[in-house]
Amino acid sequence: MTEPGRIVGAQDYLQQALSAGLPFAIVTGSAESGKSMLIRRFLQSSEVTHCAHLAAATGDQRSFLERVLEQLGFEPFESSCDELRKLLNVFARHEISQGRRTVIVLEDAQDFGPRVLATVQQIVTEDTDDGPPAISFILTGGPDLDRILDSAGMAAVAELTQHRYCLDDPETEPGEAALPRPKLEIMVSGAQVDRFTLDQPRVMIGRHERNDVSLDNRFVSRHHALLVSREDAIYVVDLQSTNGTFVNASPVTRHPLRDGDVIQIGNYRLRYCEPDGAQRPMPTDETGDHADTNVMGPQAMAS
Repeated sequence: MTEPGRIVGAQDYLQQALSAGLPFAIVTGSAESGKSMLIRRFLQSSEVTHCAHLAAATGDQRSFLERVLEQLGFEPFESSCDELRKLLNVFARHEISQGRRTVIVLEDAQDFGPRVLATVQQIVTEDTDDGPPAISFILTGGPDLDRILDSAGMAAVAELTQHRYCLDDPETEPGEAALPRPKLEIMVSGAQVDRFTLDQPRVMIGRHERNDVSLDNRFVSRHHALLVSREDAIYVVDLQSTNGTFVNASPVTRHPLRDGDVIQIGNYRLRYCEPDGAQRPMPTDETGDHADTNVMGPQAMAS
């Protein structure tokens, strides 16, 4: 069970997120970390006027919207999903004009289906298009929730889901949200196909499926490039690949990355994203600077 101080810290984080009018507050943790207890305590102690609390998951959009609206005081009636979503938005906009924020809590949010999470994205993006957000979502979940939020499917709200509080993270001080990590946005033909969070000291990139980032293309070597954390920057290191590694269209052997840099490997483009306040450096090993390019010999690096 998580120590009481961390539960209090998570409550402070939730309160700070709502006070700041953030559209998302996200708390993750293991099954025994006390997430449900946290939500109960927070809702009992907060001054939230309108709250829909969904503790049981559903994968159906209509069921999700109906359950939210029923808890906000609306009687069930026959309407399309679009009409239900618009009703929720109109209600929340009216209430925020009166100084009353609407909060929607999804416990174990990773268990809600992709259609529901797509609906959440649509609600948030429509809401923020009209001005400051009138609805705040509180999402709790396990490690799978982090992976879902960092996936390409959640790209529409990626910038809004960066600040999180991890109940299991000893590095997170009470009241302090887990800061966003640098990421790679992986693109093919201009379309984003995946996103990878850089939370390891080394990240191997190549065609082989056992790489941390596997790129299925014949112009990519089995072990093509390596990302290495150092105190001053995260570096991309070419591993004597057949077709080379490029950063912003220039060939590189070892190059420090900055926010917005685009790494080209084969027909893939990997955009390096370092959000404001990103935790860097990543955890470092103790093998020294020269170990980075000696991970494997020439035979292993051959295409």
